[in-house]
Amino acid sequence: MKTDAGIRIEIFLSSIFASILDRDEKDSIAQHIVYLISLADADLKSLFSDEIKALESHISSYNIVKKTTNESITSIYNKLKKNRLLIECHASAFVCAILKFKTYNQSEFDKYKIIILLCAIRLVGIGSHDSPVKSVLNELRYLANGIREELWPILPNPTLISFTHLINELNNERESESNSTSIHIQLSTYYVPLNNANKNAKGITRKNNKVYTKNGGNIEISPVHHQDEDDEHIVHEIRAVTESDKKRSQWEKEEQNSAPTDLQSFMVVKNHDLSVVEKRQRAIKANAIADRIKVRKQSLPCDFKILSAYEVSSLIKYCNFEIDNETDHYYSAVVIYLCLFFGRTYQEIDQMQKSKQTKFVYDQKSKNWTLKIKHKTSTFKQEYKVRDLITKVSDHLTLDFPVKFSNLLDKRFILKNVKVSDLQDFLSRLNRKYNLRLTLSRIANYFIDYHRSQNIDPVLLEVYLSLQTFQTSGMPYSNISKSSLLSIIQKYGDYLSDISDTDIFKLEQKGDPDKNENIGTPLLIQDKKIVIINLNHIAHLKELRTLNKPYIIDFHNKFVFYVYRMLTMASGFRPVTGTCGKLSDICLDSGMFWISDKENRNGISARCIVLGDIALKQLSFYLQHLKDLSSFFSIRNKVLYQRFIESLNAKEHLLFFIGDNDEIIEVTPTSINPYMDKQFPVKLNWHRHYIRSQFMRKNIDPALIGSFMGHEEIGQEGLGRFSSLSYCDFKKLSEVVNSILKSLNFEVVGGCKIR
Repeated sequence: MKTDAGIRIEIFLSSIFASILDRDEKDSIAQHIVYLISLADADLKSLFSDEIKALESHISSYNIVKKTTNESITSIYNKLKKNRLLIECHASAFVCAILKFKTYNQSEFDKYKIIILLCAIRLVGIGSHDSPVKSVLNELRYLANGIREELWPILPNPTLISFTHLINELNNERESESNSTSIHIQLSTYYVPLNNANKNAKGITRKNNKVYTKNGGNIEISPVHHQDEDDEHIVHEIRAVTESDKKRSQWEKEEQNSAPTDLQSFMVVKNHDLSVVEKRQRAIKANAIADRIKVRKQSLPCDFKILSAYEVSSLIKYCNFEIDNETDHYYSAVVIYLCLFFGRTYQEIDQMQKSKQTKFVYDQKSKNWTLKIKHKTSTFKQEYKVRDLITKVSDHLTLDFPVKFSNLLDKRFILKNVKVSDLQDFLSRLNRKYNLRLTLSRIANYFIDYHRSQNIDPVLLEVYLSLQTFQTSGMPYSNISKSSLLSIIQKYGDYLSDISDTDIFKLEQKGDPDKNENIGTPLLIQDKKIVIINLNHIAHLKELRTLNKPYIIDFHNKFVFYVYRMLTMASGFRPVTGTCGKLSDICLDSGMFWISDKENRNGISARCIVLGDIALKQLSFYLQHLKDLSSFFSIRNKVLYQRFIESLNAKEHLLFFIGDNDEIIEVTPTSINPYMDKQFPVKLNWHRHYIRSQFMRKNIDPALIGSFMGHEEIGQEGLGRFSSLSYCDFKKLSEVVNSILKSLNFEVVGGCKIR
């Protein structure tokens, strides 16, 4: 007689062979399970011996002699999908899930499948684990379909480590601060059932289960803003994201700060129980503070509260006097130097030293203080198989202090010897003596004020300052070399030395700063790889172009993909539905391209750029291609003919694919993925990572980069009413893009040649 656990396991195993499937399809599933069992190593077979026996016993009634194929398993999955049974028959859908794209490693995926299947059998036997079992089965199915592309590089490789080690690695990743909330949730979906199965933990039933909300947004709170007067008010900036994560694509999550319609900022001033009149007075003051912070963020040259070069030079000379004479204010002067040179307040330095992120570290080998900058983007972890395609990046960079500056510091750091009150007294004496306006916040802000006046890319400043919140949208897309950071620090040190007649901030560059020392996005695809792929793609198109009529549709699809790659690289267009827009968005005479690739948010965020000569010529050849095919299909296929005409008349999107049954397939992330996966098995928006990183290397104006990428702030839109940019600026940028396309061996390819 079977136990309750045995009955539950039997019901679960029977659910794998859904009743809608015929005998041959069930045989195929059984054969696939035999293959999965063969992947179990000795460790798994020992831990899950009873579960494997139950599984083998259940499939013994099916024909498992012949070997199944991925095609037969895929056809079963498609049948379940067509009949809308993926949720109801989730166990069958899980077993029949096959990787769609080459981005993922098949052996790793299959190993995860057998591990999860064995854990599910054990948990079903234990009981009260229905929810985590169903969740993990669906989660792996999502991974197979490419829905969890950002999760795959983070998942540990189960083929290289033991089951217990796998669980520990999953736990470490889900507790990592560098991963997003959505990644934490997905990793927990794997960790919880695997850990429970390993410990034979009993399931629990929650009466009021607290879960992450799907419909609400989230709130981010900035650090305290430094006011010029250093008064008693506590001011934060609160950013509310009201949009559901479920409705946001991965590229949107990367740029969550770039859509002003979705993000609202509020200034909050400490409240008290006051009368109506006092509340109104405080409300007026709060608005004034809010306006002041907005102005302060811009570091305008006309802002009289920004420190002048005279004030900074006076500060340095006074500090030098205290240091040279080793007065009682020696340490206060050194801390003031830290705030000035590294752009941080006393409180920020103190907090930074207590964190596990960016901090000051004493190098025992060089006997010098260093700034260790930790910086990881959401794309930091990539699959092992694409390592030869992408640029190698580190999760940190180490920058040396100027030698004379470093010698002023104790080996164990000196903040403990100085209090904020000591620094304020120090500055008060200096202000009275020289009639200055020095405050701690102004001194700390001088670093960013100076570099904004020098038009330095804000991404470099934010990496250097290690801002954890309110990062610019360009941050995830930038590959940053050590030399670029050293350059701005070196120039800043030289500037401080020049205005104060001291060499304490002079920084000597050591070694080769570019030698394998980059941080930021790894999706700066290597040029030589892009060149090889372009040459092969163009050669294949030219070969298809000369073949007979049966190859017309095949040529069209691959030609569309080539045009897609060229135009997205030339324009920075995001991978969305209808990528590259309609013909009416482009002026073929001037090259002006109106781009609106964020309309699925709460408003329209559009921008204008100028296309280069290569892109415009390729576009004209593509339009001729559409005209030729419209003539060819005018009698043969009215549906295709109508679509060609609508694209030419700007009623429909310019780019589209044609399916096996002559159906129209719009260009979407889903439809473009199979083509991109064969050439660049990374995120679809890799071209935006590439082009922005190239712009930084070519020292393009940051405002122009932001306008091209769609990362500008409200009121700073390119060609907007408050913008100083003109058509000529974008025309010059198009020439830079043109040179990049040529260096990557993009060339103009003719359309279909019908004979």
